[in-house]
Amino acid sequence: MNSTAQILLTTKEAAAMVGKSWCTLRNWRKGKKVWQPGLRGPKFNNIHGRILYKEEDVLDWYQRFGRIEP
Repeated sequence: MNSTAQILLTTKEAAAMVGKSWCTLRNWRKGKKVWQPGLRGPKFNNIHGRILYKEEDVLDWYQRFGRIEP
């Protein structure tokens, strides 16, 4: 049994964490308005039609790319 619980975030929660609007994360997810070719927003999961982000993935993405401005 894995004892490490994963924290899942909604799009709005993930956007707040990286200082962007939820619309920006939605656009990145759909490949729109990507400021650097091949670079998208944080990894996400589609669970029963609901978009959720692992907190760990959002933090990892932000540490690597969060200071790049569109």
